[in-house]
Amino acid sequence: MDQKPTEPPHDALEVLIAAAAEADTETFRSIQELLILSQAFEARIRPHRYLGKRQRFNLMIVDIARLTYLTNRLYDYGRLKVDQVCYEKPSRATLTKELGQHTKRENERKIFSRIEDAMDSQFGRRNRDAIDHQSDVL
Repeated sequence: MDQKPTEPPHDALEVLIAAAAEADTETFRSIQELLILSQAFEARIRPHRYLGKRQRFNLMIVDIARLTYLTNRLYDYGRLKVDQVCYEKPSRATLTKELGQHTKRENERKIFSRIEDAMDSQFGRRNRDAIDHQSDVL
């Protein structure tokens, strides 16, 4: 059974574009980063002749962490609870935590190991002692 590719949420992106036009400079940058990354993620969904499947999958895992981070930071702005959301580039630890908070305990080690492999591909390798300690913190 062939599955039709899911279309990106164009309505949501249009809302973000409209909000960006009204936003202050700092919040505009946060929205801009989210829009740019959304477009990059959409492009990575399609097979790419220069990227292997594993490399593309690693990029997508890190992209999902970044998208989650940027989206979560804009929630209070969207609900009019704050007037401004300054862009802050997320650290590796912040991105790992964004993904780690959605794992179930029984799957945690396996999933965390896969997240770390993806983070290693983007940020460079870390020693496994630091990884084990960080997974205990999550």
